[in-house]
Amino acid sequence: MDLGAFVLPPGLTIRGVVVDQTDQPVAGAKVSSRQSSLDQSSQTRTSITDDDGHFRLTGLVPVPTELIATADGYPPSAFESVRPVTEEPVLIKLTEGAALTGRVLDPSGKGAAGAEVVLSPDMGNVSRLASVLPSQQMFPRVWADSDGRFRFDDLASGRWSATAHDDIGRTTVERLDLTRGESREVELRLQETHHLTIHVTNRFGEPVADAHLRVSTDNPAWPPVFGRTDASGRGKLETGAGSARVDVSHLALLPQSRQIVLQSASTELHMQLDSGWEITGTVRSVAGIPVPGATVEALPVHSADHTGDSATMARNFRRTTTALNGRFQIEGLPTGGYELRFTHNLGLPVRRSLHLNGNQYDLLVNLQPHAQGED
Repeated sequence: MDLGAFVLPPGLTIRGVVVDQTDQPVAGAKVSSRQSSLDQSSQTRTSITDDDGHFRLTGLVPVPTELIATADGYPPSAFESVRPVTEEPVLIKLTEGAALTGRVLDPSGKGAAGAEVVLSPDMGNVSRLASVLPSQQMFPRVWADSDGRFRFDDLASGRWSATAHDDIGRTTVERLDLTRGESREVELRLQETHHLTIHVTNRFGEPVADAHLRVSTDNPAWPPVFGRTDASGRGKLETGAGSARVDVSHLALLPQSRQIVLQSASTELHMQLDSGWEITGTVRSVAGIPVPGATVEALPVHSADHTGDSATMARNFRRTTTALNGRFQIEGLPTGGYELRFTHNLGLPVRRSLHLNGNQYDLLVNLQPHAQGED
């Protein structure tokens, strides 16, 4: 059976020119397109600029397109929401990258030969760089020469952290704000690493697994470090010397904080988490049938005797869902006021206000019917 000839429609085109910061054409630049279709599939086209900086991308579909331009001597640049078949050519201007040079010193002030230096983008810079940089360029690394000196070129502007460490575990971290075309020189002095082991137990002396650990020091060279306890209730972290704040939290227990001073190379710390208060209950439908999968949230509220900063409020927030029998349980709640929110598509949201101070609650919550005609 002859089905006839299939004619594929021609793809769309994006054309343009790549120039440098002085508006001179950049030859040999690589321009890639990234498109996502309605079925979530993606396709990429690539073009290399000619001697006049011109490029042409063909075979594109009619959706907004992201263009990524890369060239030797420049950091990658991304341009979003470019539409194929525009009358005017796309102008891509590459900006000069930043350069970072420096020297790694050991604690005595001598050059640390062979020390590794790794750059990592600040969290606010990650999403921007992830769209234009391969992983190895997002976290560039070099090794210091015999005098401890190192160099990075063609870095994107923004906030970076430079981490240096040697093969015997000494390390340091420096935060940097780099601007376009800047040439920065830094000195990274290695510091002794302190090993902190935290033992977390409940009030019965039993180990607490999967507790969240956070250690922050007053040393600007050391950012906060995070970890979790294992099945034995132990968590091991590496941080710098000096005064440190240790925060331990667990969803079923009350959080605990402690201020310590790290002096020796290895320190062990024991922290006990108390149980806190508990709220249990059942969520039922309008018809009185237990509702599985309903969302139950406990939100701390401010009152005259219950205040706290945003971090404390967030730490005391709890969320769970009801079981097959409509039951729920929220543990580890500190004393104070809470607003409980119950939501499910079988009815309108329900809110309850409670104050926990030694009293136990087992609630029966009936979802409210939707208004007539409401889905």
